[in-house]
Amino acid sequence: MASIPTSITLVGPGAVLGGRYRLIRSIGRGSSATVFEAQDIKLERNVAVKVLHRQLATDTAFLDLFSREARSAASLSHANVMSVHDWGEDESDQEMVPYLVTELLDGGSLRDMLDQGAVCTPSQVISFGIDACRALNYAHGEELVHRDITPANLMFTKSGNLKVADFGLAQAGRIGLDRTGQDARRHRTLLISRTSPRVPPHPSIRCLFARPHPCRGTLGFGAVLG
Repeated sequence: MASIPTSITLVGPGAVLGGRYRLIRSIGRGSSATVFEAQDIKLERNVAVKVLHRQLATDTAFLDLFSREARSAASLSHANVMSVHDWGEDESDQEMVPYLVTELLDGGSLRDMLDQGAVCTPSQVISFGIDACRALNYAHGEELVHRDITPANLMFTKSGNLKVADFGLAQAGRIGLDRTGQDARRHRTLLISRTSPRVPPHPSIRCLFARPHPCRGTLGFGAVLG
């Protein structure tokens, strides 16, 4: 991946965060963070480290929301849910660097497959659907709703095991990027993800899922399968 402008990210490959996570290479970038493959020096394993972009690193209200979402996500333990290992802040050139550490899912995402022109077979759709539904059902039992199911958040291990990524975290990033000046808690209540073109922003749907509800994640996943 091409180098990332320093105006966007706070650190790059070679940096060590928390005295423990050595960044190796950039493997992805989203609207709120850059994701690096990194080495966990203490446990001698490779992990993924999500480093928040500069414009969010100084937003205290967003950081509070993001850290709470990270703690909620870290409480999940399921074969089909991406594991969250750690969350912290480091200092680089007198700037705070907030970061999140997760397991490294190096098999790509469903979004990657579709972008490469792959067409899922009926048996693959069934298999992916069963695995994702297991993850969502488990999370709903823990009173957590994903709120942003998209092909990019359906990821795979190298062996092909599907895992649902970014429980709550993608939605927190979406809220943090809103620059209207309105209260973040109000946005968290009213906002519904509409990243899939198959789900129109119909007022009745926006009203029905104004508060986090298990059907909301199921609706989003149904749109992905469709």
